[in-house]
Amino acid sequence: MDFMKKLIAIFTVLSLISCKKEVQTFSKNITIIQDSVQNLKIKNIKEKDYATSNIMYIGKIKDSLELLDNLFLPPPPEPLVSSNEDKKWKKYRLKKEMIWEDLMKYLKDFHKYQLIKKGNITLEFNEKDTIISFDDINLDYYKSFPIYIKNVSKDTLSLGTEGYFPLILEAKNKKGKWIEVNKFPYNCGSFFKLVCLPPNEIIITSMFHYKGNYKTKLRFKILDFVSREYDGSINEEQFR
Repeated sequence: MDFMKKLIAIFTVLSLISCKKEVQTFSKNITIIQDSVQNLKIKNIKEKDYATSNIMYIGKIKDSLELLDNLFLPPPPEPLVSSNEDKKWKKYRLKKEMIWEDLMKYLKDFHKYQLIKKGNITLEFNEKDTIISFDDINLDYYKSFPIYIKNVSKDTLSLGTEGYFPLILEAKNKKGKWIEVNKFPYNCGSFFKLVCLPPNEIIITSMFHYKGNYKTKLRFKILDFVSREYDGSINEEQFR
């Protein structure tokens, strides 16, 4: 009996340890391709931030994927004088022109698709990874990490208005309560189209690497879906 009790105790501990580990499946071997940016910053803010989680990729899973900021913004126009166009800006414009027609199939006019909920998506991330994200509010580049979301249902899912993904970051305060530390920008009007994700396809968005004076547990929330927790730090003022 003592032997059986010890065996049960060992299995219980092992199961608890395995539950805490990050399990990456479809995203583990994806190679991210992204243009480099100099002098990247880490976000260190004193109040609640805006949730500017842009969709940086949408489509099928591939071994290597290129990320683009503001994926669903139309390609910029050609300059009147070609010599005035920066080489990097021209490269960005040409990439957008190449993929723009394919992106249009993900934009829908009507609210007839399923919303994200627990059970119809898989969300994976490694908070130790680093990519580049552009902040539409502060108009600057910051260190962040990629977040992979896969539609594991049989339905096409509605992800929100074009360009932005409703990813909320929550942090645990000293009372053990989960508090939103960013807020989703409010879009006025009804002219925005929906971004819709077909079954077995993915999107890649991102979350900034935050740095602050308060170490705590963090997690992501999308409507009623909640991700795993991870260790991080923010400023306590973000709880306001």
